Amino acid sequence: MSKSTSGMFTRENEVKSAKDIGIEDETKGFQDEYIRNSVTVYATLVRPLLLASAVTALLFLLLCWNSFFVTSSHTFSIDQENGVFLKDGEPFRYISGSLHYFRIPRIYWEDRLLKAKSAGLDAIQIYIPWNFHEPKPGDYLFDNERDVVEFINLAQRIGLLVLVRAGPYICAEWDFGGLPPWLLSSNPKLELRSSDPEYLKPVIRWFGQLLPKLKPLIYQNGGPIIMIQLENEYGSYFTCDQEYLSALYEYARFILGDEIILYTTDGNNIIELKCGSSDRRLFATVDFGVDEAKHPNDSFKALQQFQPHGPLVNSEYYSGWLDHWGEKRHVVDANAVAEGALNLWNMSQGVSFNIYMFHGGTNFGLWNGANSPTEFIITSYDYDAPISEAGDITAKYLILRDLFYRLKQQVPPPIPVNISKAHYGVIGLNFFSHLLYDLQGGVASFKPLYMEALEQYQGLMAYTAILEHDEGKANLTFEGVKDTGLIFTTDFRAGSIIFHGSVSGCGSLNITVDKEHPFLIIVTECRGHVNFGPLMFGDIKGIVGRVLLDGEELLNWVMKALDFRTVNPPDPIRINTEGTAFPAPGAIYKGVFHVPFPPMDTFAVVTGFTRGVLAVNGHIVGRFYPSAGPQVSLYVPSSMLICGENVVSILEFEKIQSTCLKNASFCSVTFRDSPVWLN
Repeated sequence: MSKSTSGMFTRENEVKSAKDIGIEDETKGFQDEYIRNSVTVYATLVRPLLLASAVTALLFLLLCWNSFFVTSSHTFSIDQENGVFLKDGEPFRYISGSLHYFRIPRIYWEDRLLKAKSAGLDAIQIYIPWNFHEPKPGDYLFDNERDVVEFINLAQRIGLLVLVRAGPYICAEWDFGGLPPWLLSSNPKLELRSSDPEYLKPVIRWFGQLLPKLKPLIYQNGGPIIMIQLENEYGSYFTCDQEYLSALYEYARFILGDEIILYTTDGNNIIELKCGSSDRRLFATVDFGVDEAKHPNDSFKALQQFQPHGPLVNSEYYSGWLDHWGEKRHVVDANAVAEGALNLWNMSQGVSFNIYMFHGGTNFGLWNGANSPTEFIITSYDYDAPISEAGDITAKYLILRDLFYRLKQQVPPPIPVNISKAHYGVIGLNFFSHLLYDLQGGVASFKPLYMEALEQYQGLMAYTAILEHDEGKANLTFEGVKDTGLIFTTDFRAGSIIFHGSVSGCGSLNITVDKEHPFLIIVTECRGHVNFGPLMFGDIKGIVGRVLLDGEELLNWVMKALDFRTVNPPDPIRINTEGTAFPAPGAIYKGVFHVPFPPMDTFAVVTGFTRGVLAVNGHIVGRFYPSAGPQVSLYVPSSMLICGENVVSILEFEKIQSTCLKNASFCSVTFRDSPVWLN
């Protein structure tokens, strides 16, 4: 029905075929017999080391050599008989708090850790998101904001112990639960979180990079790490694959040694514990919140039944809760949190607990997850935590701090000061360009490919086909678009663009076909991969089903990843004086504002826009959707600002107030010194 679009855009980049970019050969590097048909789990896990690069092998040998010859008097273990932890031979219990280094600007790592220490915490608990450190296969990133080793070392220098939740799956309301979406690039039906060799091989390869970095940081080796968690809430997933948990355990033991405590966290019921800790060599812990902490004996009953000996740990005692767009903000009473913490402490000398979250931070960029295909996590991960998203001490912090020091019979240090915030005023924005202006090049395919198959794991993808249809009304039907698709038709140069509507999932809409606008362009938006439960399975993005025009399938597509930060402005002759040649969905607006020395944290509130993405100086701050709430403002840390001229950019996905086209002051960003919430 449609003909090839290969000659459509010819300005700079030539169109490539799927074969040209290696999609057809994507799995060739994963074809060895590694892990498959092994006689024992141990054998399957040793082999990756034998196949590792010389550099990795040398690093591992050096670590082993160091561990053999460097002795340490530090010990951390479990006294099964008395039901307590032993730290250096003495009974020990901890109060810890969750902080996520990947949600905190690096310049504020020390500030947040000092505030955690000042609150009376013994330790911090961190996740390590695999996709943050290996965004593309084999591309390992451990520098700058991703320098987890330095974060752990900094915690130790401040006097905090560390509990590491190493994954590979973490949940955390983080995109795809920390798993890299490239796992789905060649097989969208991959059995995630299982012993399937196609999944387990990249997991072991990742652990082969991560765990050697953690080994010198273990408490017994002189570091601050007292326990390392494998997987997360596995009992809430549908696979219950004991071979998978055993594989993780065996490999972690092989790298880390026999002394480190390896643990799990699951819901506080026997079904989830049996599934999530099916390998009984793992130390089991549970999670529950304020209501269940009113009766801790009942809340720990399932754990005591499952694991009769050893200390009791609540690894996620919730100080607040997560938020989705379009829902009321979750707030948990500070006194109730303190009362529950007191109940946990008083239950037994063998009870330890972790406050989740103690400082939530921000889903900068496009890293937010989703709890279902329609429940997207907001940009803020404030979590109503004791330390606010922007690092401020709250009333909840002060109440808990007072409690913790009374429980330990210690005198608290001075209360830390908050970081100053700035009000930079109202910044008018003007139309700059449109996503469809820079659409040259791309990848050609007979049928549309999903985003992950095209090595696009976040953001936007444009799909283009030529309409060969009689002029007039026609019905466009979609059998699968994720998460949202914007439907356009354009002329050859994209100088005239018609927006027809949007679609999510399956749906249809009527369009008008005319010879002046023969190109159908569908811009799909990934709004966050599902991060929890069975709905993670097969959560691919983009066009994931057929596209039909009056019942006939459209074929021969060109696909192009889009980044609104790199789009050029259009030629002046291509827009009229009112700026209406480009529709609001996909429109890019920009403004300039001055920041005096020194740059300070601030909060951005958009006016005149509906739903989109905001960037400052090329840094994606996050997504905005103020009319849906509950989040209205976006936290902009000083690290994104410079002294002097700064540029703020906005990409709109839905609609813009008509007054913006006539007066830029109606389309604006206000930079203020305090956050705004809808409810």
